Amino acid sequence: MKKLISLLLIVSLLAVPVMAYALEAETTPTSTSEWRSVADPAYTPAPTPTPAATQDAAGEWRSVSAAATPTPSAEAAKKTPKPTKTPKNVTPTPVPTAAPWFNDTAIIGDSVSDGLRIYAEYKKKKEPNFLGELQFMTTISYSLTYASASNPKKLVKYGGRSYKPEDALAAMGAKKVFIMLGLNDIFHAAQDNRVKYEKLINNIREKNRDIKICLIGITPIVTEGQYSKFQNENVTDYNVMVEDLARSKGCDYINFNGSLQDKTGGLKPEYSRDGFVHMKGHAFEIFASALTREAKWMSR
Repeated sequence: MKKLISLLLIVSLLAVPVMAYALEAETTPTSTSEWRSVADPAYTPAPTPTPAATQDAAGEWRSVSAAATPTPSAEAAKKTPKPTKTPKNVTPTPVPTAAPWFNDTAIIGDSVSDGLRIYAEYKKKKEPNFLGELQFMTTISYSLTYASASNPKKLVKYGGRSYKPEDALAAMGAKKVFIMLGLNDIFHAAQDNRVKYEKLINNIREKNRDIKICLIGITPIVTEGQYSKFQNENVTDYNVMVEDLARSKGCDYINFNGSLQDKTGGLKPEYSRDGFVHMKGHAFEIFASALTREAKWMSR
């Protein structure tokens, strides 16, 4: 009997948790903490509570549970690194336009023209296209006597070699040539100089049939530097002959002495490096400008 009572007691103790679990599964708490069966028709699930709201500094209402976007403080803004700026496209320095009108062009002359060669070499260090590809066939003390001779004692140079003018132009393949000669011939009679000049033109055309030729009047002498036959009056007379020769031979002619002369008709002293006939500085700019204008005209 005692064993039977003990067995019933153990069974009753085991049944209590099972009934409690079943009861919990069949009921759910209400909003008033009552336990009600979900099968009960009167049961209505408790609504999910709406989070409390708050008004932010901008006057907008936000849920306190929402993750508000933090506004950085002024101090934090200072510490925020600025975005790296994308470099703007850098416009390259324009390359100076070349002077195509000097392509296939040469100048034949004496020490005055050779002075322009030296000036151009200096100028090209800053202005690479100064006078373009103009070829200088210039020689100190050069003259019509040498230039027109069959076997001259003086020659001009091209490509490191010495030539007679017509041969140098042919070797170069020149299409245009400036000739500025006569200052060293001013001692001779005007007619003699004309014959020599005409012979030079003929020699050039014989070996360079389509070449364009421009004769240049010789430049003035500093008035205080005149002596013997080196007189500005003789310079003027010589240039009249050259202009007439150019017209008769179908050559161009230029004379830029008006830009070089002072009120006496001589070379401005400030344009001369020796107080005589050799020029410097701005005088060479005038010379170069005259050549440029004519080269453009001849290239048309």
